[in-house]
Amino acid sequence: TGSVAPATTSAQGRIMLAYASKQQQQKILAQPVTKLTPYSLNKRADIEAHLKLIRERMYDVAPQEVVLGISTLAAPIFDAENKLLGALGILGSIQFIPDPPLPEQIAAISADLNSTAYEGVVEPLVRDGGS
Repeated sequence: TGSVAPATTSAQGRIMLAYASKQQQQKILAQPVTKLTPYSLNKRADIEAHLKLIRERMYDVAPQEVVLGISTLAAPIFDAENKLLGALGILGSIQFIPDPPLPEQIAAISADLNSTAYEGVVEPLVRDGGS
């Protein structure tokens, strides 16, 4: 079996939380957050600042926040109307997915989301002229 990390701790969870309604965010952030590792964010103000950063840069990285030695890079997937469909993530050893992630790792996630397989279903990773 697997495990489920809190939305506030995992890169994919924070992507979902960053694009959730303010009401949904407040409901999640009102709950106590358990630190899974010494690197996990668990203070509300830190998490809120991190959610803002995710919306600005269009990806998240969670180095050693769920499991020591493991890092995750995730990016949002939007539909043609800019509604969040989900998140795409890559997971690996902290030595291979650093913080900040390598430009080619961000480009790889971007290329996956910009694939013609998603044409007409999802928008490119970069929206509103951001990068």
